[in-house]
Amino acid sequence: MKMTRRAASLVAMAAVLLALLLWLAAVRRSGSQDSAPRKDLIIPYAANEIKSIRIDGGPDGSLEFERNTGLWSCVSHPEIRVDQTKAGTLAASVTGVSVEHVIDDPEDLEEYGLEKPAMTLEVRKSGGGSVSVSVGDTNETTLDVYCLKDGDRSTVYAVSTALTVCLDQPASYYMEEEGAD
Repeated sequence: MKMTRRAASLVAMAAVLLALLLWLAAVRRSGSQDSAPRKDLIIPYAANEIKSIRIDGGPDGSLEFERNTGLWSCVSHPEIRVDQTKAGTLAASVTGVSVEHVIDDPEDLEEYGLEKPAMTLEVRKSGGGSVSVSVGDTNETTLDVYCLKDGDRSTVYAVSTALTVCLDQPASYYMEEEGAD
């Protein structure tokens, strides 16, 4: 019996060692993917670099936020005391949207809902620079949303519907709740 326990222990140690080696190989592979090109972002800025966000065509028509000395305010609705977490989440959301695929030289922008876009987004970066995104229709199969970037009508970008979800909030959504400090 002693030999059987010893054999079982050796098998268990070998299994643990194999699992460890497989985990290490997976970590190394994922590390090498970090140096590989990543998907492009529709807004190529980090959230903490954002100076202002303007949304035209949302539930309230126009909605504009601006960050000064680290605090967000609502320029379009100055009476609103802005929930800083929600405004920060908006900045993180618009800067985290990946381009899923690109359509070069589209024949008809109307096919993508971009001849007369329903919504536009303008993001300005602290220290200069801005990106404008025109938002069109949603692809019913992939659920991607079609966009134009900086008025370039020669390229249509398909991005996650997460973009429209974060843009489609009324000003009241960003209002700080009563009693919050």
